[in-house]
Amino acid sequence: MAAATKAKNGNGHIAAEAFADMAAQASEGAKVAANNVVDAVNAYGQNSVSYLNALQNLTQTNLDLYQNYAKVYAGFVTGIYQQSMDQSLALREQFGQTFEASYRKAEGLNADEQKLVFEAVERFQAQAKAHSERVAELFTPAR
Repeated sequence: MAAATKAKNGNGHIAAEAFADMAAQASEGAKVAANNVVDAVNAYGQNSVSYLNALQNLTQTNLDLYQNYAKVYAGFVTGIYQQSMDQSLALREQFGQTFEASYRKAEGLNADEQKLVFEAVERFQAQAKAHSERVAELFTPAR
């Protein structure tokens, strides 16, 4: 086979030069391939950083939205609770004034009638208190 190569190329030096050229081309190909791999790794790294930055921004945005929602919801619930407590206290005060007026009116009645009126007022007060406590219980946060 060496003789055939010599005959084809004319001398042994040309074949050696061709082999050296092939080796050089292979070496260049390996360099290009290595550079392509390095470029791909760098591009992947840059894309990963971009992805992580986008994920961090998304997470921060979601956290900000949740905090705003929690703030608004807490304000809403607190406002409703405060309003119901204010209304309950106002209702209790009105009941107290009504009972006091009834009491004063009852003072003018005779003893039996007074006893009946006082019992009715006491029952009404108990019912009003139970109602007021129930309203407060409905709007008291669960523990």
